[in-house]
Amino acid sequence: MTIILHVGAGKCGSSSLQAHMSNNPLFSADDGSAHYEYVCIKRDGNLLRRDGIQLHSRATPYGCQVSAGADWPWAMDKAALERLSAQFQEVLTEGRTPIASQESWINEAHLFKANETLPQLGLRAKVVVFVRPQIAWLNSCWWQWGAWSPLTIRDWVEGRKPTIRWAEQIGVWQSVPGVDSVEVHPVAGDVVATFLGSLGVTIERSKRRNISLDENLLNYLRRRTDLRPSDNPQVDFVLEQRLAPNAKGTPWVMQQDQISDLIAYYREDNLKLLSLLSGEAREAMEQDPKWWDPAAYSDRRAVPAEVQEPTIEALEDISARAIDAVIQLDSRVRTLEESQRQLILAREASNREIILAKESARRAIAALEAEKRKAMVPRLRKAISINGIRRLVGA
Repeated sequence: MTIILHVGAGKCGSSSLQAHMSNNPLFSADDGSAHYEYVCIKRDGNLLRRDGIQLHSRATPYGCQVSAGADWPWAMDKAALERLSAQFQEVLTEGRTPIASQESWINEAHLFKANETLPQLGLRAKVVVFVRPQIAWLNSCWWQWGAWSPLTIRDWVEGRKPTIRWAEQIGVWQSVPGVDSVEVHPVAGDVVATFLGSLGVTIERSKRRNISLDENLLNYLRRRTDLRPSDNPQVDFVLEQRLAPNAKGTPWVMQQDQISDLIAYYREDNLKLLSLLSGEAREAMEQDPKWWDPAAYSDRRAVPAEVQEPTIEALEDISARAIDAVIQLDSRVRTLEESQRQLILAREASNREIILAKESARRAIAALEAEKRKAMVPRLRKAISINGIRRLVGA
């Protein structure tokens, strides 16, 4: 194994894991036996590393950097793959195992297979997958993607449900040339701690990212289609950070009859998924009724999936959070403006000191030149007089 590929799935802790590694791209096993580096494959076939990852992460609302999907030139262009292979070799030469992450890769195993991406890179890979019960996944993903489409929730679910037969997708990854193993983790607890723990790295606790917004914010955004395109959840990350989603959590929209049909639809694939797990992970999945029993969701009361008219209470809630956020951001802006002012003053003072230093140096040089000229006058006079006598006597 020469590389670790985290391939998703989306809405299974990927953002939290990517954010943690983007801000901590170099790390080692607790016992020092292995060293790792989080890297990002750019679309053009270059590798983003270390300070570059951290710098770019801070400049985005997502707070992280991820590798490009396998439908971009890096995975198909021979020159790009050669360039990328050389850059991966640099990481390996430094004694570190590269780790790359992109949640869409779980659906792109066929591209890695068809293009023989890993053999062309000269790499062997361990693939890591995180999965969760499909019912909860569909509810969460409806609010990330489906709610912003023109489809009804039933039509959207029908279109999405074949793509989350986890065992089937994992089976394709197992057949990809260059893949040595596929490690599967059901989402439970801290995904970041689970992933790093599998590498022998211990952390106390990680910060969760991309937590679905609450009902009031989601309904507001659905009425403001100019703020929230269907294929770009950037504003979700902004509001998550600034408006602190309330404790009620993401609205539940999955109807009980849907849930029963979906549990039956996924049962065979989920039994295959069980066979890919071992130890505590297998036992946890076997005993978790959310994989197997529609009754596990009987206490969930579905709200309408359609756009709802705002209530006074909802508008007051959003207004209160927005005002609090404006006050906090205003305080931060004032602090930043004062820091900027101090930097400008310091720069101006530094420039004045540089000007004074240059003028002082110019005067010192001028004085030195003047002293040199004074010292030369008697010598010149003497030389002129001796030469004059010589000329008179014909010497």
